[in-house]
Amino acid sequence: MPPPPSHPNPPQPTPATTAHVLLVDDDAVAARTLHQMLVRLGYRVTSCGCPHDAIDRFQASPATFDLVLTDLLMPLMDGAELAGRILAVRPGIPVLVVSGFIDRWSTDRLLALGIRELIAKPVEFSVLAEALRQSLARPSPPS
Repeated sequence: MPPPPSHPNPPQPTPATTAHVLLVDDDAVAARTLHQMLVRLGYRVTSCGCPHDAIDRFQASPATFDLVLTDLLMPLMDGAELAGRILAVRPGIPVLVVSGFIDRWSTDRLLALGIRELIAKPVEFSVLAEALRQSLARPSPPS
């Protein structure tokens, strides 16, 4: 008989997907961790450490990306402004925000901008997996 799992419900990677995530986080350690989690979940990932670079990449090929995952608090441009600029180019694309400081922002304000999910840092694998799955499964709101 195999030994019991060390965790009662260990998070499992989802089956491979063709979804492409644009990841934006100025913190290199956090970005690397999120990138690894996304890859483990089967997503293709383009990572940007600067929101301006992310906007340039997105504007060059908006149909390439299926979802945007961004940190909220970054220098030069915060995640809310980034979300607004991304959604101006392609309304309805799922935008998710991760932050250790969500309580500093009005959740209603962020959701009103079109952000689909708010995820607290440190990000738990299972929470990220479910937020991505739900956001990609939910139809885009009308433009």
